[in-house]
Amino acid sequence: GLPLWQMILGGLLLIGFLFLLVTHPTLAIFLLFQILSGGGGGGFGGGGGGFSGGGGRSGGGGASGSW
Repeated sequence: GLPLWQMILGGLLLIGFLFLLVTHPTLAIFLLFQILSGGGGGGFGGGGGGFSGGGGRSGGGGASGSW
C-alpha cells in the first residue's frame, strides 16, 4: 500500500479540493484540468499554486472572477 504520509497528503488535498469546489467551482475545475494535463510532478506544483491562490481568496472574491 501507500506510505502513511502519502495517504494523509492525499486526504488533505482531497478535502482542500472539495472545499475549493464549494467556494470557487471555476477555480477548482481549472486546477483539476491543470493537474490532469500536467502529469504527476507538474500537477503537484500546480496544486501548490492553487492553495496559495486559495489563501489569497480570503482577501477578495475577485480571484475567482479572474478565472
